[in-house]
Amino acid sequence: MIAGGDFLLGESVKRRIAELRTELLGVFPTPLETVAVDRLIAARMYVEHVESQCAKAEGEIPLAKFWLARQRQAHNLYHSAVRSLLLVRTLLPSEGPPAALTVNGTATTKRNGEDRLGGGMDGDGSSQQRERAVPVNRVNGMAKNGKRQALAAV
Repeated sequence: MIAGGDFLLGESVKRRIAELRTELLGVFPTPLETVAVDRLIAARMYVEHVESQCAKAEGEIPLAKFWLARQRQAHNLYHSAVRSLLLVRTLLPSEGPPAALTVNGTATTKRNGEDRLGGGMDGDGSSQQRERAVPVNRVNGMAKNGKRQALAAV
């Protein structure tokens, strides 16, 4: 509907949706977070479609009024979707990596192209004592044990 039959525009919209979804979901999204992100993307695409229709309806007053009312509705829907995603990320703790991506209960991360255990390695390559990884909420930085944790840049 957004592309209006234009194949090139349709493909670019599909790629933009995939790019937004990747950016917003992050590494280990919860199922509820996935639903909220999909809702947000659908609302954003609706806003862009309505704004393009508003631009096309310049000369006709009744049609312009109709699309302006739809534009207000689309923006309210979009802001509601943003608030929902923020609420989900605030209230639900991060689950951390799935069990398949952990080694002996410690999450692995990639640094400089190498897999390293969450406990870390020091600069000369010798391993330090590995600590058990504690899942941390990505929004507020709180761990499940109640202590604030610094989030490592991935």
